[in-house]
Amino acid sequence: MTTKAKQINEAKQLGLQAFSAGIICAPAQDSKLMKMLVGRQIGKTPEGEAKSIKIMEAWRSGWFTARISTK
Repeated sequence: MTTKAKQINEAKQLGLQAFSAGIICAPAQDSKLMKMLVGRQIGKTPEGEAKSIKIMEAWRSGWFTARISTK
C-alpha cells in the first residue's frame, strides 16, 4: 500500500472514530487528524503523500459513513 493510500485510509478511519466520539463534522476539530498535517505549508504537498484536501475529504467521508450507518 502506498503512503498516499495509507494516509487516506487512516483519515477515513479517524472520521469514523470522530463521529462515534461526538466530534462535529469539522476535520479541524479532530486533533488526531490535525497531527497528520503538522508541518505542511499551504498549497504544498510533501512528495509521495496525499494532498491535505484529500486527507480531509477522506475524514469527512468516514464521518458521514458512520452517521449514515446509525440511521
